[in-house]
Amino acid sequence: MRDDEKHKIGKAIKILKQYKRLTQKYQVNISIQRQQELDDMINSGSIKSSNLPAKLYREFPAEYKELTLSELENLFRHL
Repeated sequence: MRDDEKHKIGKAIKILKQYKRLTQKYQVNISIQRQQELDDMINSGSIKSSNLPAKLYREFPAEYKELTLSELENLFRHL
């Protein structure tokens, strides 16, 4: 159970932090301005799955959709 949870949290963190690579992989276009906004949210730890393009949002583990990057990283550290 704990390993499964850690895997899901790790996946969520990866999607948030690697959105640029993933948008290229899935050929999702986002503006430079939007990329800067997302980068700022990543740097502050405030990005959530709801800030991501729809394709990435759908890939996000459902039980963690309302958590910020900072909250996910804290959960991950405590597992």
